[in-house]
Amino acid sequence: CSGRGWSHCIRTARRVASSVMELPSVP
Repeated sequence: CSGRGWSHCIRTARRVASSVMELPSVP
């Protein structure tokens, strides 16, 4: 991600990271 829309990219990355981190946590 570069140029404009970097904040949107970060928000998406954070959401994806959260989802990936929660996936293995679920039994």
